[in-house]
Amino acid sequence: MADIKQAAKWMLALLLSATIGVSAAIGGCMWGKKDIQQSGDVTITNVRGDVPEFKRRYEVRINSHVTMKIEIHSTAYGTYDMSELDQTGGGWVLFDLNKPADKILDRAVLPIVQKYCLEIKQEDKLYRDSRPNEFTDQNGDVWRRAN
Repeated sequence: MADIKQAAKWMLALLLSATIGVSAAIGGCMWGKKDIQQSGDVTITNVRGDVPEFKRRYEVRINSHVTMKIEIHSTAYGTYDMSELDQTGGGWVLFDLNKPADKILDRAVLPIVQKYCLEIKQEDKLYRDSRPNEFTDQNGDVWRRAN
C-alpha cells in the first residue's frame, strides 16, 4: 500500500512538472493576476497562475535599451527560473541566472546584470525562507500548505 501511495506521489510530481514546463513553453508563465512591489531599482511581480506554485517576476531596466526579466517559481518539487534580457530593437537573450556571463557578451551590460542577478537571488531567497503558506490561483481559490 505504501508503494502505491509513493508511486502516486511521483506520478503527480511528474504531471505537475510537465504541466509547468508546457505552461512556460507556450507563454503560460506570463498569465495570471499580478501583485506588484518595488525593491530599489527592481520591480517584483507576484504572478498568480492556475497551478499551486509561488511565482515571482523580477524586472529591472539595465540601460535605455536593455531590460532584464527574471521569473522564479517554486513548487513542492523544486525552484525553477527563467532569465532573459530584452532589447528595444526586439532582440533578446535567455541566460542562466547563476551564470549570466555564459550568454551575455556585452562587457558594458554584464557587470550590471551580474549585480542584479545576485540582488534578485538574495531577494527571492528571503521570500522563500519566509515560507509563504498561501497561494491564490487565477480564479481566486486559496490553496494552503499542508505541512
